[in-house]
Amino acid sequence: MRKAFPRQGFTLIELLVVISIIVILGALSIPAITASLRSSALTQGAQKISVELTSARQAALTQNRSVEVRFYQFAQSGWPGETAGNPATGKFRAVQSFVYDPSGTATALDKIQVLPNTVIMDSGSALSPLLSSTLTKSWTATDPQVSLPNVGTSYNARVFQFQPDGSTNLNPLGQQWFITLHISTGDNLATLPTNFCVLGIDPLNGHIQSFRP
Repeated sequence: MRKAFPRQGFTLIELLVVISIIVILGALSIPAITASLRSSALTQGAQKISVELTSARQAALTQNRSVEVRFYQFAQSGWPGETAGNPATGKFRAVQSFVYDPSGTATALDKIQVLPNTVIMDSGSALSPLLSSTLTKSWTATDPQVSLPNVGTSYNARVFQFQPDGSTNLNPLGQQWFITLHISTGDNLATLPTNFCVLGIDPLNGHIQSFRP
């Protein structure tokens, strides 16, 4: 009588079934992974802006000086619709703060803080009043435009200032001041996207608040 041996290995059909299941599970998980990465990038971007605003206000209080926060708009080559060197085609994707001495000379508090590649500050005044054209930076001989890494002076800037008492120079009457960060799938949006973060500033005391659904 022949001795029975246990079957070893898999048949070709069994292997194909397993591979098919793995492929299907991988395809189903890609959207979830992508959404998670985008959410993480948005969190990082919001933290960068929040820390910059908090640091700028603190510097104004401790140094008893005016501190200007500058939001930078510039274009990046390789991005749809953007032309390097033409900031009007670009996005608001960086921030930096400058402290002013009594003579009116501005000195950078720190390095430029650039948002993650997939995150922007919406340029529309509906979602970002802090980026309104009324807050466009005007350069002067005593307060010249500075050169940014990989950008030079090919950028636009929107600005506001923290005062030595911690308040701001923003109009407190009938206006809320905030910026909206979201994934860079569009700009100057009419309504809030699904995933976003709003950072607001109280013009009277300079306190920063954030909201994220």
